Amino acid sequence: MKEHFMELAETCQEGLEYARDALGRGMVGDSLAVIADALEAFSRMEASLQPLLPGLPENRLHELTGRLRGAFDLVVAAHEGGSAGKALEYTQFFLVPGYQRWREELERCLRPFVAS
Repeated sequence: MKEHFMELAETCQEGLEYARDALGRGMVGDSLAVIADALEAFSRMEASLQPLLPGLPENRLHELTGRLRGAFDLVVAAHEGGSAGKALEYTQFFLVPGYQRWREELERCLRPFVAS
């Protein structure tokens, strides 16, 4: 199961990077669909992680999850407000880097369990 988290986390990141690049090319509809899928996948991972958190080594997942949720909210609000430029800015500077930090922390915490 923990391997599945890591694979899904990687796929989700690839999707967010695609969405960022699509926004940069003006493909707003494509990017919104991918961001919505990434948000759904992230939400499912977040919910599935809850029972595992007490058994994980000390980590920053709670803090990073909150920041990442905020970044998703910014991007969605920019999309809904019709501001592709803001959506690109938020995706490029908050969402993708925030997701990368969250994923790295997730992998750091799960690595000992996957290796065993």
